[in-house]
Amino acid sequence: MGRLLLNSLSVILLVLQLVRGAPTFNVSGPSYICSRNAVAVWNMIAFFSTNFLAHAFSTPVGAETGRYTCRVPLRGKLPWTQLVCFFLPFGGLTRTILLITQHLKRGKDHVRAALAHGAILIVARTDKWTPSWEPQSAYMKLPDQFDEFPAEISSNMYADILMGAEGETHQLVKQELLQLHGEFKLPPGYSLATPADKAFTEYIIENALVDPTETSLHRVQNPLKILASVVQIGAAIYTLYRTRDLQTIRWGYASYGLSVFPYALMSLMNAVCTGIVGEYHCGHVLRTPILDEAERRGATVDGAVGRVRKRLVKLGKETQSGYTSVNVWLNRPFPSGGWPMLTVDAGHRGCKTFMANPNEHGPRVKFELSAINHDGPADSAKYQKYRSVPLVEIAFIGVLFAIATILPEVLTWILTRYKPGQSTDLQRAFMLAWLIADQLASFCTLASWIIWQRHTSIIPTAVHIIGLVILIIPALGGLVTVGQMYLEDNGFGICEGQSGMSQVLPISIL
Repeated sequence: MGRLLLNSLSVILLVLQLVRGAPTFNVSGPSYICSRNAVAVWNMIAFFSTNFLAHAFSTPVGAETGRYTCRVPLRGKLPWTQLVCFFLPFGGLTRTILLITQHLKRGKDHVRAALAHGAILIVARTDKWTPSWEPQSAYMKLPDQFDEFPAEISSNMYADILMGAEGETHQLVKQELLQLHGEFKLPPGYSLATPADKAFTEYIIENALVDPTETSLHRVQNPLKILASVVQIGAAIYTLYRTRDLQTIRWGYASYGLSVFPYALMSLMNAVCTGIVGEYHCGHVLRTPILDEAERRGATVDGAVGRVRKRLVKLGKETQSGYTSVNVWLNRPFPSGGWPMLTVDAGHRGCKTFMANPNEHGPRVKFELSAINHDGPADSAKYQKYRSVPLVEIAFIGVLFAIATILPEVLTWILTRYKPGQSTDLQRAFMLAWLIADQLASFCTLASWIIWQRHTSIIPTAVHIIGLVILIIPALGGLVTVGQMYLEDNGFGICEGQSGMSQVLPISIL
């Protein structure tokens, strides 16, 4: 550890000398400032850049899966995925496989593909929603015994309109945080939202919209990311070629050259993902009956995706989930200055008027609205078909996952037969712990996605952060070990009889 700190100090002094242009530093003790060490440090920077940083840059970030799809349309989002993949390349394994399989599953249906990848937003009613002054069609869950309320009793009762509890269907988001295609200005009571449980939005697409398969949405196959993947794969092949002889004899299965293989494997998958899936640079707002409702109430809407089916609704019709088709509106108070009255017309079930003062104490009745479904949520069984994963997709995910996680061990055995060489116990421990943490990250991501699919529940963010910190610690140790072994292999050490920075610094990968 002391030697490592001393090496770090020497690098800092070397940079200071380059910046200030001073010929020498008067440092007591052994000197680490000379052209030989500068070449070693320069080559190490090139090694890290072409193998690790290039991979992180190649990671597609304009599409997501699972709970993280809400990040795609955000402005100025931090590159958390790329940061994690710099330390744990297999941390993006499950994500990349899912992005590819979900895109292939949807074929040419751009809208559903964009929904799966996080580029679709919807308009949702909020808790501040109130009826308009004109009758408007809606589906509401009526209070018990609504049909039996006499007019004189109902007008002496207070009405509350609540948004029904539909679970993790969507997450409200402030519009100023979003990068959107088009222009949207919503009236009070409405907000943009990112779909959480995609099954609810897929149900709306299938049952409320005209078939959107002919709709095209723009996405980008970023050539710079593909180029970064090619550069990283080329650097990794060269590194592995150089690793097979002297390096494996000296360092055994702790050889730092072996650390680039998971990065190369994931860079290949990143290139495929970028070519097939691409990236979305903005969010697209889906046109739904709720958006149409907001537009009728003064919303500015330009650039929405999709078309709503035109349907005739019969007052009093009840859905399977218990929501009833009604006309609802507020009556202007008389005399002016009082609270308005709420009228609910349910056709053959009656037309009732209630007081709408939310602050008064007295007998109250509750009406429920759906935040995102105009006609109320469907029976829970109808959403299951959107959550189910075909056996072919499961097999494809399983095969790719198994191959990617087994190959590093197979390559290590082929090149080293798991012989320790001259590596220390600490070096072997860090390199193995890094590989195990990397593969564990991929398993955890897969487990998180399975929980999301089966139970539509979100694992708390704090749990994700704690897990990442625990896994990144051995990754940091592994990267430091790679740097230490690389410098030692390239002759970094005490300078003897060299006159400072007189030589030209060549550039090479190794």
